[in-house]
Amino acid sequence: MLTALLLPMVVNLAREESFFTIWMQGSKIGYSSFSTSPSTFKGKPAEKSSSRTELKVGLIGSAVEMSVSSETISVSGKPVQMHFSQSSSGRSQVLDAWFEPAGIRVEVNNNGAKSKQLLAIPKDGAVVDDPVAEFALKPQAIGTSKIFYILDPSTVSLVKNTAKLIGKRDIEVQGVKTNANAILIEDTRMNTTVYTSGKGDVLKVTTTIGMDMIPATKAEALGKSGTDTQPDFAALMSIKPSVALKDPLKLSNLKIRLNADNMPPIPNDSQQGAHKEAGQWVVNVKPTQLSIAKSVSIAAAKSQKPDWAKASHLIPSNTPRFIKLAKEIVGKRTDVRSASLEIRKYVNSKMTPNAGIGVLRDASEVLTAKEGVCRDYAILTTSLCRAANIPARLASGLVNFDGNFYYHAWVEVWTGYDWLGLDSVPDSEFFTASHVKLSQGNVNQAFTFTILSNARLEVLEQRN
Repeated sequence: MLTALLLPMVVNLAREESFFTIWMQGSKIGYSSFSTSPSTFKGKPAEKSSSRTELKVGLIGSAVEMSVSSETISVSGKPVQMHFSQSSSGRSQVLDAWFEPAGIRVEVNNNGAKSKQLLAIPKDGAVVDDPVAEFALKPQAIGTSKIFYILDPSTVSLVKNTAKLIGKRDIEVQGVKTNANAILIEDTRMNTTVYTSGKGDVLKVTTTIGMDMIPATKAEALGKSGTDTQPDFAALMSIKPSVALKDPLKLSNLKIRLNADNMPPIPNDSQQGAHKEAGQWVVNVKPTQLSIAKSVSIAAAKSQKPDWAKASHLIPSNTPRFIKLAKEIVGKRTDVRSASLEIRKYVNSKMTPNAGIGVLRDASEVLTAKEGVCRDYAILTTSLCRAANIPARLASGLVNFDGNFYYHAWVEVWTGYDWLGLDSVPDSEFFTASHVKLSQGNVNQAFTFTILSNARLEVLEQRN
């Protein structure tokens, strides 16, 4: 997912292949290469842009290696065909997209699981491969902005961005000071600033999460980082609370004040109250425990929320394999509460943590491998719940672990009365109040969340 954030933010205005090194916290974590060349599309002159990115970072003590390549065919500056391929630890996702009058036709192969989607073409901005070329090459007034969309190959969704010309800024690149044009890319996931020369060449790319890119020779890009220890992405993105939580695994009520440079709206519901106070978000998490909550029959819950019992991207709940397994797990249980908890218990007992897999995966591959990170646990749990006709959705946000708050994913099931949290990662079925939700929905919604920049988390109240 890291590469999906970086790739659309770099323009390549030269015909020859160019290289960039990627850095985080002073350590080289990978490189990107970019090139453009003449091509044809249906007999018309076209241009092909190609890129490749290799990353190696740490994640919760494991090494994560990711490889992403992309190829875009454009006619008169507009993309007509895109191809993305990303892989990590033997897993892969390949996406092909064609821009047609009816919409963007997308075909995905996620570790052998094939699917098709038709994405609506946005009306307020174009889907682009090169978001800042217009600012880099054409004279523009400072403050000029433009809305555009990028195709995220991980979640198979269109992400809205805004490019703004900030103007001249003094920057330093490899110890050399220079004056550059600054172009800010505002993205719901993180913001990026692209610095270009008067000729339109990219001089430097910086992000709000501390991941930067600088031009390099091929030898520098492909060379070793000089250290065997890579920055741990999860640790760097974690948030230290103002005071430690006394017993986070037994926390029943948590009230915090959360603020960041790029703070998004926080979901507000009966399980998590959220409101703005003096420009900052005050969040009160007080989850109802599914084990003691009221619930209706599975059939009644499905009739109330039918859309959340359907299969979706990476959630193949309508396949015979998942339907059969869900029946075996649920048995004769007919109410949402007991059936959901049995599914949680099954996933927790079968899965083994493996933080070395860096790509989103279809639940069918997760079920076969029985290993992964929190989002894999959540995708598998959601798939089994829906296969049992239980309305379920993904949730993502923060959870307290080992003193800090880390990004995490879990599940919410509809009981007939409310959406209640269900986390298959811990050994306990107790749903701790340290789960602070930032996003919810299917894969394209729950996993397109903001990575908070310079976040401050003040604990106002905690109760077990």
